[in-house]
Amino acid sequence: MSEDRIHVGEAIKRKLKTSDMSITNFATKLNMERTNVYDIFKRASIDSALLATISQLLNHNFFELYTTPPPTKPYKPDKNGEIHIGSLIHEVCVAKRITGAELSRKIFTSRQNINKIFQRNSIDTYQLLKLCKALDHDFFHMISVKSGMSEDTSAMSKNNDGKLKVYLHLDISEIDSDRLIHILTNK
Repeated sequence: MSEDRIHVGEAIKRKLKTSDMSITNFATKLNMERTNVYDIFKRASIDSALLATISQLLNHNFFELYTTPPPTKPYKPDKNGEIHIGSLIHEVCVAKRITGAELSRKIFTSRQNINKIFQRNSIDTYQLLKLCKALDHDFFHMISVKSGMSEDTSAMSKNNDGKLKVYLHLDISEIDSDRLIHILTNK
């Protein structure tokens, strides 16, 4: 198994170990023998109905393993304490298994422009907002925390209907403001 693959059985085993439930009790609640539980621990994939039942029993949403990337190492600023936004964007793409070609299609730009973005130390807010939406990642929040802004000035979340909700405090020019409004109002 490569390190970037999800092994749901191992995740279930880890969660069960941290719960108050014994393997015998877990097997009983699943209407199976203990040996079958050990078989589940060995599985890299599992039936979705069984995974839903296990999620309920262990009070943990194992489906999140498939909707969010596995945790990555914390992003470390460079020796001057600066954030290299291009590297961070690239790291998120790798973690979410999104190729440069896929990203270029999502934000309607060329593959060459994506390579340039990966090399940049900074990026304009218009392009960063497009990347936030395309990668479903809150780069603004990460930058605001690094720069010492309060938690309230930049946040991103999803509404119940799955739409992205972004709160920003930006000091931008009128031209950038017009561009930002344009991207937000055009689908």
